[in-house]
Amino acid sequence: MVKNLNLFDPFIQHLVQMSYFNSILSLKHAYWCLLLGISISCAGMDCSQLPSSFPSYGEGLLRVEQAAFPINDRVDTSRSSWIRTASYHSCGDGYGFMVLATDSQRYLHQGMPMEEWEGFKNANSFGSYYNRHIKGRYQLQLH
Repeated sequence: MVKNLNLFDPFIQHLVQMSYFNSILSLKHAYWCLLLGISISCAGMDCSQLPSSFPSYGEGLLRVEQAAFPINDRVDTSRSSWIRTASYHSCGDGYGFMVLATDSQRYLHQGMPMEEWEGFKNANSFGSYYNRHIKGRYQLQLH
């Protein structure tokens, strides 16, 4: 039996207010995470909960960028003529995700060894290293 909901019932009003309050808190949390530029994830899903394959490339990028990884590393790519940003995210098992951005697109590589990331970071040319050692490898797994 379903009880008719009275929007003026104090309990219902309390639930609505709490829902509104929680939404405001979530927005404030997201704002501060963005403002502070914290490298840890604001979404908080543990990286070990990420699936081994994703339904789409966009979904994979979104899930990886929102997950909390114990290892988050970035490299200053300002000396590159076409690579705008590059970051590496790992659960600490020696492998991880590399996210690379150009002016027009973001690329996500999966299962990339930490040593490969270190090689990329220390390369004389990010673009040459990427093309020789990373491009076409460590592809995101889709299902």
